[in-house]
Amino acid sequence: MPVIEIEYFRADTFVHRLHPFTKIIFEIVVFVTAAVINDPLYSLIIILAIIGIINLAQIPVRKFRYMWVVLYVVLFLVFTQGIWFTSFGDFGGLEGGFAWKTLFYLWPEWLPGGPRVPFVLQGAVYGFALGLRFVVISLAFPLLIIATHPSDLVTSLASFRIGSWKLSYNLIFVFATALRYIPSISREFDNTIDAQRSRGVDFGGLNLYKKIKASVPLFIPVLISSMLHAQDLTLALETRAFGALEERTFLREVRWKRSDWFVSTILILLCAACVLAVTKYDLGTLPYTPQRSF
Repeated sequence: MPVIEIEYFRADTFVHRLHPFTKIIFEIVVFVTAAVINDPLYSLIIILAIIGIINLAQIPVRKFRYMWVVLYVVLFLVFTQGIWFTSFGDFGGLEGGFAWKTLFYLWPEWLPGGPRVPFVLQGAVYGFALGLRFVVISLAFPLLIIATHPSDLVTSLASFRIGSWKLSYNLIFVFATALRYIPSISREFDNTIDAQRSRGVDFGGLNLYKKIKASVPLFIPVLISSMLHAQDLTLALETRAFGALEERTFLREVRWKRSDWFVSTILILLCAACVLAVTKYDLGTLPYTPQRSF
């Protein structure tokens, strides 16, 4: 099981120099476009664009080893949606004169009894589209963390104001700490697996079910280790009088630059154009989307 390396990667690139709020806007735009588009071709274009941004940020491929898990999710969605697009799902044969194409039956016709359960091509395509949505979000979300210095992210969140309202320092600390400990917990889990393997525990090889079953007992030592880390963190905060001051100062300053205005404007315009194309012209959507909202 690979370690989830979603943590800051030091580099001097255009993406790294952007303001954290610009990257947050990028995340929102990606989420919105992935939500409104369900045509696999358009989703693949978005994925290629994100890969281009990852290459521009010079982020190593090892940071995205978790995408193997996402592949299982995509295959699961293809299989389940291929079955769901039958009388068990949102469509019961023909919808608006559209004929579904059955690729095969889970229960062959020559076997006695049982429902035939067809596997429909359109359902598999729709499941693939849903899986690509997950791929888009899984590729884009880590960019905010990997290409942003933790201090810059905390400083930006602390400077966020809407009138007299601002984010609580406690909330910012919890958010930043959670992002910090995701790779630590993953690494702890990986080390525990290595320790169990050295004792002869079999984790099932490529069998996903055996891997999950063998991994369940590992959560107890990882949970205990996480609780010990949390206790140490609590003691460290108390010794530093965290929360004693209402206003805090920060060593690193983060400023909004012209490049941030330019990139943010382009992102917002692309998002608006995408939503308009979907809602008005039905571009980027499959003609057999169940319960279409647009």
